[in-house]
Amino acid sequence: MKPTLWLLIGWIGAAAPLHAAAFPVTTWEHYKNDSLSFELDVPQGWQTQGKGKAVAIRGKNGAIFGLLRRDQESTSLYAAFQQKYPSRPPDWVTSPARVDNIEALKAVGTDPKDPARKIVAYFVKASGG
Repeated sequence: MKPTLWLLIGWIGAAAPLHAAAFPVTTWEHYKNDSLSFELDVPQGWQTQGKGKAVAIRGKNGAIFGLLRRDQESTSLYAAFQQKYPSRPPDWVTSPARVDNIEALKAVGTDPKDPARKIVAYFVKASGG
């Protein structure tokens, strides 16, 4: 059985600043995805769309947040990052992280397809994987 990995990705466009004040939230809506077995709260009015092993959550201000469950042969979180972004701009930086107290790898850099956008990606080991 291949190890399972959660990949959480956020894209922020040039028009959407990276600080929390740019995303004021007063009301949250609960989102549940039975096929991926997870739940989370998202800002009210954000659009959620799930298909297969992925979910995209789009904000009104151009922010996009995605979750992807991947089964892959990676032996480490860094190897998974290298597989996902083999050709990436040189400004990418990785650092150890924890998501819900689970080992993760945080990767931040310029979107290879659009230099006006930044990507923040978390590679998270799934339970049992």
